[in-house]
Amino acid sequence: MKYPKCFISYSWESDSHKEWVRSLAEKLQENGVYTFVDQWDVSLGTDLPQFMETSIRESDFVLLICTKEFAEKANAGKGGVGYEKSIVTGEIFTKSVPTTKYVAIIRSGGADVALPSYLKSKAYLDFRNDETYDRNFEELLRHLHKTPKFSRPPIGQKPNFSNNLGQVEKNRNDTISTLQAQPNKFSSFKDRYNFAFNSMNKSAYDAEVWAKGNSTLDFENFKVRFDFAFNSMNKSAYDAEVWAKGNL
Repeated sequence: MKYPKCFISYSWESDSHKEWVRSLAEKLQENGVYTFVDQWDVSLGTDLPQFMETSIRESDFVLLICTKEFAEKANAGKGGVGYEKSIVTGEIFTKSVPTTKYVAIIRSGGADVALPSYLKSKAYLDFRNDETYDRNFEELLRHLHKTPKFSRPPIGQKPNFSNNLGQVEKNRNDTISTLQAQPNKFSSFKDRYNFAFNSMNKSAYDAEVWAKGNSTLDFENFKVRFDFAFNSMNKSAYDAEVWAKGNL
């Protein structure tokens, strides 16, 4: 199984901040994301620039833990954060990787001070409130596994618009002629009720009232016209009912 790989870029601040980053890395590992982070990947004698460059380039995603100090170091090009910024901005500038590779995560401070200049135009995750951690972590995890919560539904066919009146009338007449040759299927109260309830979206009570009040309706022809107006002409249920009765 191929696991997504991610690198966590952050600034060394307080011990609690480093612990939070390590905890995030551990949860990612537990949930199928191979995670590079200096706290367990760097040992004495490690070539730090090579580690940072290799980890960023070989990762599918880079998580940038944004704080005021992180932004200041990145903007000034200082320390490891500054070096990592040069690698990230190089990839962004050359468009050699998808822009979704870089995920800005605000841990503290407002977006105006926590996001370095090269990330200010990007959508970000807000991890400042620990009470919403689980929800934000799921969103992050879905992004890393490329499993969005919502996907675009398949596109349908272009509808037939009512301004094409000649074709609409022809289709209506052809449909009516075909169904008029069949026995009357909609003469009973039950048939009228079911049609009103299921096709016209009326409530149970309104469907009952409608079915009783339309017992003398030429129901077969009404149904043909209603279905055509509702499905082919894209009228609302109410407008389809009015149109169908007016064109019997």
